[in-house]
Amino acid sequence: MTDLLDTPDAMAPNDSGPEKSAYISMTVADDSAFKKCVKLKSMELPIDQISMKMEGDGVDPALLDKPSNVSPNDVGASRTAIAS
Repeated sequence: MTDLLDTPDAMAPNDSGPEKSAYISMTVADDSAFKKCVKLKSMELPIDQISMKMEGDGVDPALLDKPSNVSPNDVGASRTAIAS
C-alpha cells in the first residue's frame, strides 16, 4: 500500500473529482488576452496608458477593474448568454 505522502499529486481514494456538469469559467485575470494588462496594473503602471493599450487592442478597459469577473473570451460565457 502506498502512503499518501509518497504520491501527493494522486487523486484521493474518496474524491470523485468535479461534477461532470460543473464548469469552471475563465476569469479576466486568467485569460491570456488580458494577462499582460493585469500584470502591468500590478506593476503600478499608469492606468491611462494601460487603458489606451487595451483600447488599441480592441478590448474594453473597464475589464481591468474586475479581474475576477468571467472573461468575455470564455467559451462557456457565450453559451450561457445564448441560452438566456
